[in-house]
Amino acid sequence: LWYVMPGGTWNADFTSITGALYAPKSSQLGAYDTTQFTAGNSVGSATLTFSSNSAGRFDYTINGITASKQIIRQQFGVTDAQPRLSTMDLWWGGTFENGWGFALAQQQRTIFGVWFTYDTNGDGTWLVMPGGAWSGMTYTGDLYTTTGSPWLGTTYDPTKIKATKVGNVSLAFSDADNAVMTYTINGATQVKVISRQPF
Repeated sequence: LWYVMPGGTWNADFTSITGALYAPKSSQLGAYDTTQFTAGNSVGSATLTFSSNSAGRFDYTINGITASKQIIRQQFGVTDAQPRLSTMDLWWGGTFENGWGFALAQQQRTIFGVWFTYDTNGDGTWLVMPGGAWSGMTYTGDLYTTTGSPWLGTTYDPTKIKATKVGNVSLAFSDADNAVMTYTINGATQVKVISRQPF
C-alpha cells in the first residue's frame, strides 16, 4: 500500500502538521499516461508531530482505522570528507509525467531513493534504492520491491520484510536541479528526464 499526503496545515509552533491522505491511481510506469492519473477521494488523514529534529509520532485514520506509530530519523549515510552534490528533494518528470515521483533522501554521499509509480493494474507501487555509488555526477544503485507484514490497524512484524531485486537505476545529474534517470526493471530499460519538483 502507498498513501500520499500532498500537503497539510502546521500548528502555531510548527511542531505538528495535519493533512488529508490519498491512494492515487494511474497508468503503469512503462507506458505512462498523465490522463490516467487520478488522486481519488481522500481515504483519511494523518498528523506528524515532532518532539525533536530526530523523533516524532505518526497518527492516522485510514478507511475508518485509527492508530499511532512512533517514528525516528533513519540513519544510513557514511560520514567522510568526500565532496558531494546535494540532491535531497522530490524529483519528477515534469507536467508531462505528472503523478509519479522519485524521493531522494541523502546523508553525506549516500542516497536512499523511493520511487512512487504504478503497476500494470494502475495501482500505486514503489521501488526502493537503498544505496549506491557515485561516478562523477552519476549515482547508480539497485532497485528493489518489498513485501512485509500488514500494519494498518494491527501490530507490525518486522521479521516479515522481504526485498526482491528487480533492476537498477542511474541518476546522471547535469547540475543540482536536473538529471537524466535511466532504469532497467525486469529486463525493460527506459530513460526519463527529471528535475526537482516544486511544491
